Amino acid sequence: MTVKAKLTSQTVMYVIRICFYEGSHSACKAVGEFLDKVIPGPALAPSANDDQLATTITQLVHSETVNPTFLLAAATDGEELARKANNSQLLQYMTARETAFTELLERGSESTAFKEGMGMEQMWAKKKEINQFGLIVYRSVEKPELTEIDERYRQQFFSLSRKTLGEGLKSTLNELENHIRGPFCLGAQLSLVDAHVAAWLTRVVVVSGGTIEGVDKLVSNDFKLGAKVKGLWTAITERASWRQVYEKGMF
Repeated sequence: MTVKAKLTSQTVMYVIRICFYEGSHSACKAVGEFLDKVIPGPALAPSANDDQLATTITQLVHSETVNPTFLLAAATDGEELARKANNSQLLQYMTARETAFTELLERGSESTAFKEGMGMEQMWAKKKEINQFGLIVYRSVEKPELTEIDERYRQQFFSLSRKTLGEGLKSTLNELENHIRGPFCLGAQLSLVDAHVAAWLTRVVVVSGGTIEGVDKLVSNDFKLGAKVKGLWTAITERASWRQVYEKGMF
């Protein structure tokens, strides 16, 4: 039986965002296979031959060591933290995520499928925990005097930021360079794996000052971003769909 459906661009973006935040390659592939049936054009789901590579890349950019939201909020010292805390949109974004995670966990607690399916409950709980950690640190900026706990949280946050923006990001970008076939992750054709990487890499570029060239300096003075990652960034940002989502900025 032929499946017929009309999907709006908003529907497609919603599905892709679900895939990205879920971080599950199996769910991403299932969505891709569905979209391949209802939307004319090239296949989005990875082929059987590309399945292992697709899983490796997806898991790489979803690693908590380079959590994209933490990359946006990362601060290596008090001065940088104070500067970023002045960005009300960033704080609003983190607060909105806190509310969303709470609602997801509350609704999910009533669903057996949520508890048993693909570790989703644990995933959302972990993301909420990391987000709460950042909020506690950011909200401490407004306090006239820091408590001992505030100071300890800050130092942990600064240490994690330095590790994430240094070796964590360097290692991930180098691995990504080794895995990309070019110009897209799996070769000449766009796939849903590129949607995962595009969302993550966009946040890395935002943290780097808004240009792909800035990533080198963000990681370390002697780091050079690979040609295939740069090529992927060019291929992604040339697409109208990417510009539609990000041309006005992250927030």
